Amino acid sequence: TITISASGANAGYISFYKGPIFASDCSTINEQKGISIEFLYYCLLLRQNAIYKCQTGGAQPHIHAKDIKDIGFAMPSDISEQKRIASIIESMDEEISSLETKKAKYEQIKQGMMQQLLTGKIRLIEGRSPNLRTHHLDIAYSFFHPLLRDGVYDRDIGTRDKDEALISPCEP
Repeated sequence: TITISASGANAGYISFYKGPIFASDCSTINEQKGISIEFLYYCLLLRQNAIYKCQTGGAQPHIHAKDIKDIGFAMPSDISEQKRIASIIESMDEEISSLETKKAKYEQIKQGMMQQLLTGKIRLIEGRSPNLRTHHLDIAYSFFHPLLRDGVYDRDIGTRDKDEALISPCEP
């Protein structure tokens, strides 16, 4: 089901739900013969800004179905082609979501490392100049992974000896 928010600051916002939903204060579009609902969703999403511009009203903007009925887009007549196109776009969305999740994890690791390194709770071992591009996860895992307090965790190799560690806890 595709929903188009009907009122409020986000009137015209396009959403897609794969399962059944209870919808209120929105227009809905359900699967129809000869049209891939996923393809239609991406077509509408491509026109998101044009749909927002159809808002009417002042303090409480509204979008009604009649306001957006004339927004057009090209659509292949072959439903299998529509589904292939939608599948490719959906795969790209999934990849973007995965990368955003990884980015958030790296930002958390960075924040923790900054706090630990900049407050002096851990320090780099003298005489070692790690390439942080390749070793930053080793440093983070060695300090933050509770089972590996005495070593450095290497995702590909496993635990290495603590003498190879690039960081050491600061003495109290």
